[in-house]
Amino acid sequence: ESIFSELQGSEAAASEAALEQQQESYESDKADLAYEKVAAECEFKDAPEAMVTRMNNTLTSNLSSYASTYGVDLGTYVSAMYGGTAEEYETTLLEQSKMMAQHYLMMQAIADREGLSVSDEELEEQLSQEAQDYGYETVEEYKSLVDVEAFREYLMTQKVLAFLGENAVAVPAE
Repeated sequence: ESIFSELQGSEAAASEAALEQQQESYESDKADLAYEKVAAECEFKDAPEAMVTRMNNTLTSNLSSYASTYGVDLGTYVSAMYGGTAEEYETTLLEQSKMMAQHYLMMQAIADREGLSVSDEELEEQLSQEAQDYGYETVEEYKSLVDVEAFREYLMTQKVLAFLGENAVAVPAE
């Protein structure tokens, strides 16, 4: 086989990979825009306090970890990410948590209406995959470190986003 045919094969594979990446990007952008449109049309009520508290605890924990990675305190990190002052970071995180809870409830309402759910088998499969990806010896070891129900909620939101992307109709901008 000549070097020319090898180059053509490499170019074709690269072109196919680029096209696939563009398609994935398009689908992701379409789902994001559909989500934003749905959220803009929703009238949000206050989310249950327990849900807001749980989301606030998770958000605070995650952002604390990121802040320490960058060598800054949580207030400084929150201020850089969300605005506001470093001293008011707790208020900022609480407002973010309220918004997250409302948006989760919106996503759950869509899931309920469309009959979308995450089965125990899907949950276990994803947990097992992540445990393997992150190098844990067993899925049980990984599960002991994560909030399994929060992970199920995350998977459900991913299903809803995929549903929105698949069912959104793209129209040309005016």
